[in-house]
Amino acid sequence: MASTEQVEQSLKDLNEAVSCGMDNAEPERAFESICFADVVLNKLISNSVIQVPSEDELNYFNEIDRFEAVFPGSDKRMRMDGCLILPNGHGELDLHIFVTDYERRVKVEKITKEEVKKLSSEAYYFIYNAGEESFKNQLSRERSAYEVCNQIIKNKAQISSVFIWILSNRFANEEYSQRANITLWGQPVELVQRVVDLSYLADSDAERAHSFLDFSPVGGIDVLKLNLGDNSQFDCYLASIPANYLVQIYSAYGTRLIEKNVRAYLGNKKANKGIESTIKEAPETFVALNNGLVMVAEDVETSLGKLKKLKNFQIVNGGQTTATLYYTFKAAERMKKKEEGKRIKDNFAKIQVPLKIVRIKKTNLESNGFDFAAQIPIAANTQNAIKASDLSASVKYYQEFEKISRELTTSNGDHWFFERARGSYKAEEAKFIGQRKGMNLFRATYPKEKMFDKTDLAVSALCWDLKPKSACKGAQLAFLEFNEGVKERIPDVKEVKELICKWMVFSTLERRLKEDNFKNPRTIVNYSIYLFSKKYRNRIDWSEIWSLQEVPEEILYPLTELAKKLDQIIRRNMGNQMINMFARKDQCLELVDRAEISLDHPFETSRYIR
Repeated sequence: MASTEQVEQSLKDLNEAVSCGMDNAEPERAFESICFADVVLNKLISNSVIQVPSEDELNYFNEIDRFEAVFPGSDKRMRMDGCLILPNGHGELDLHIFVTDYERRVKVEKITKEEVKKLSSEAYYFIYNAGEESFKNQLSRERSAYEVCNQIIKNKAQISSVFIWILSNRFANEEYSQRANITLWGQPVELVQRVVDLSYLADSDAERAHSFLDFSPVGGIDVLKLNLGDNSQFDCYLASIPANYLVQIYSAYGTRLIEKNVRAYLGNKKANKGIESTIKEAPETFVALNNGLVMVAEDVETSLGKLKKLKNFQIVNGGQTTATLYYTFKAAERMKKKEEGKRIKDNFAKIQVPLKIVRIKKTNLESNGFDFAAQIPIAANTQNAIKASDLSASVKYYQEFEKISRELTTSNGDHWFFERARGSYKAEEAKFIGQRKGMNLFRATYPKEKMFDKTDLAVSALCWDLKPKSACKGAQLAFLEFNEGVKERIPDVKEVKELICKWMVFSTLERRLKEDNFKNPRTIVNYSIYLFSKKYRNRIDWSEIWSLQEVPEEILYPLTELAKKLDQIIRRNMGNQMINMFARKDQCLELVDRAEISLDHPFETSRYIR
């Protein structure tokens, strides 16, 4: 649970983000509720709470706009502030409908259960009607709701889950999320209601919400604690978890349960079909045929050989097994052949999933200073093979990059700090707590503004290498693509300096756009660097920029002007889509390539251009 201070800061940050959105929005979209929905939806996607497909061949529909109506002869209101239709990785679609509860508030207020119920009912009434041609035909073709209805009608046979998201800048002091199986448009679907409030957003900003798992209601599960000796960094427990209980856990936590697992769920892969086959035909053999799960937890409570509770847990391997179990169970619930569906669901009571739990000892975690969960080595795997990029911190390229970057002394007398493992800067800093001179020396040697990590490096490098679409897919996916190109190499000093300079230009431009109140500047930065690089990447004298240790105005000014023009072009042509989703599409790249933007600045004669 987020602290009071974190919730208050979340409210302040949201107000600032909405104001920024209003300043940059097109006139027809300059509504606070739309800007608020845009901000929150970006957070949900960035944190993988909602997973947007990254593969180019996968299509999805998105719309952010407000629709409200009360039809004659009815006192029921309907409402929709946004819509996403996404493939769920299992050959089916998820429909996400968003409604907002937003007013500019200066202090934290509470949203009541009755208010949540009202918003949910308005969203459901819209969904109920949106699947009908007769309703769609009453709408103007100019309204975004018309196209939302059109997409729902076109795809409803494939829609298996409907999510109602209530986005609020108030505080919900109760858990209002609900889940039920219903009949909608004449077909069975799973209906899920989720409330995203200030506490949820504050937890999200702190990287992940706290999670608790209580096995007490089922009497606990048998567990064995391994004897690893007193000097081990962690405790390790072996157990097995009933598949039907694992389905309940995934149902409650969704993709947050596996967000540290860098691989997305791939429902049509051969191995996952093998898992489905075992579930349906030989459930008793599952424990022998599947490698199971690896969980990391902050705290593990056991009693008399039984696992009772887990605190702040996540799956770091086995996300695909978990998701396949969940989707197979849900597909069985929707089967028209009820007896067959019941048979498959009954099989889940016969399935035990192998489970390894790793509890990182807090003192060791702090002293090592990295995200140990990301470093757990994973070998043979009956699911889709884990690539070397999944365990990147041990890749020689990054080890050498870290070594070179830390040793290079800049013209200012300080050093760059490359975070090969997340959290290492804070860990190094923590060594000097209580030592004023040592702390001051560390911060002077490695200024925080000169700290960057693997995903920063990857996104910047991809843009300079003319791959803006890849950079726009998000930090993790961008990193995986970048990693494929470097993992077999060893960088030299020249390459390290050049990549740091490229990040310097990238990050400085992003800061400048933020200062100019740009909304979602990262997307515009990606494409601005791309256009600039198309013309000048082989002409920039990186050694001059390294010597200067800042981005000269001769380069920053024309880049900023380019970004402003590009922002206008993209926003004029993206319709009601979110800019970070439009940026992933070929349509956006083609639009940028066609743009005729001149750089009205005599910087070509500067010493930074060869």
